[in-house]
Amino acid sequence: MTATELSTEQEEMWRTFFDDNHVDLVLVAEMLLRCHLSHGKILRKALSGLKSSPSEVTFEQAIGAVINTAKVEAGANLYLPLSQRPRAGG
Repeated sequence: MTATELSTEQEEMWRTFFDDNHVDLVLVAEMLLRCHLSHGKILRKALSGLKSSPSEVTFEQAIGAVINTAKVEAGANLYLPLSQRPRAGG
């Protein structure tokens, strides 16, 4: 298997995992969203970060990625005026 094939396989595996566990991952993201961030954006960024990681999929890895992404996004938005912060729900 070539590196490109492996990368494509890993991306598809993570996408499937996020699709299969979407409801649980949204709940985790929403628990972290006390500063009005979009759970959709959190999940997309977490998935993007995992696409090149090892092919063994665990729920703990996905939860960790969602938590870390939410922390980064929350930190970035702390410096925006309230009127410019992203709204939750997308």
